[in-house]
Amino acid sequence: MYHAMMGENVDGKKAAEWGLVNEAVPADQLKARVTAICEVLLGKNPTALRATKWAIRRVGEMTFDNSMDYLVRTQEAANFFDGEGRKEATRQFIDDKTFKPGLGAYDLNKAR
Repeated sequence: MYHAMMGENVDGKKAAEWGLVNEAVPADQLKARVTAICEVLLGKNPTALRATKWAIRRVGEMTFDNSMDYLVRTQEAANFFDGEGRKEATRQFIDDKTFKPGLGAYDLNKAR
């Protein structure tokens, strides 16, 4: 409300301090940082990213019970429509011992 009413300019560093952005980097480091973020996202399962994005956008406006129901149904749908990604993650977790759920994405380059 303060910023909306005052109309003051806010630089990237101040926006980061206020929690309006995830991080602020100097202009000469911006391309490298964006590239690094893109590389991380490209290494993740696109179906899981899409489902996460949809869920975050929707559950904020729901009651707790509705949001829990939505998240369960979304997970079920992701498992149904992206069975190959789930199978590969499970294989890397059990067979390769390289995937740790909750600590990162399975390696798309190792997918069979």
